[in-house]
Amino acid sequence: MQPASGAAPVVDAYLNDLADAAARLDRAPLTDLVDIVHAALTRGRRVLIAGNGGSATAATHMASDWAKAGSRYRPAPLVLALNDNLARITAIANDSSYEAIFAEQLPGAGGPGDVLVLLSVSGGSPNLVAAARTAKAQGMTVVSALGHPGDVAAVSDVVALLGDGDYGLAEDLHLSLTHLVVRLLNGGAPQRYRALAGAVAGGCHG
Repeated sequence: MQPASGAAPVVDAYLNDLADAAARLDRAPLTDLVDIVHAALTRGRRVLIAGNGGSATAATHMASDWAKAGSRYRPAPLVLALNDNLARITAIANDSSYEAIFAEQLPGAGGPGDVLVLLSVSGGSPNLVAAARTAKAQGMTVVSALGHPGDVAAVSDVVALLGDGDYGLAEDLHLSLTHLVVRLLNGGAPQRYRALAGAVAGGCHG
């Protein structure tokens, strides 16, 4: 017999908090953000994404999913997470500053019609602020998904506030943003994996 779990109340509380955060978020700016990204992807524009820490892993996930879902369109969009090139990031941080790690990647990488997506829980990361200013100087649209309306919000064209500053909730909702755009790219319908009769044993989808 399994011992009583102390996890049950935490599980219940967290899932309730996540559902509440999703229910209470302002959907208008979130919808605008999704529309902007979707338009860029379906028109073959460049979409660049940046974040720090957990938001960096969300940016990588986002870039992978959006590039794959957008590949059906012609011309196919270029989607890049600026935090993925470790060699370049460390070179810029070493030679210039950590604040410049994203901004120095932008010259020549984007222009009018392209989009920079910034992910942050704090909303105050100096390297994201620097990236936003550089992107806007190049004519790019800057959209942000933030846990707090910090300095990043002030230099963004559209800001979606997610998770009320709670790191876990904000990062979960960043991933929801990823999948909202994918669903729109796929025509708005959910895609569910179904077991296929007679499927080869061991064949599975990730």
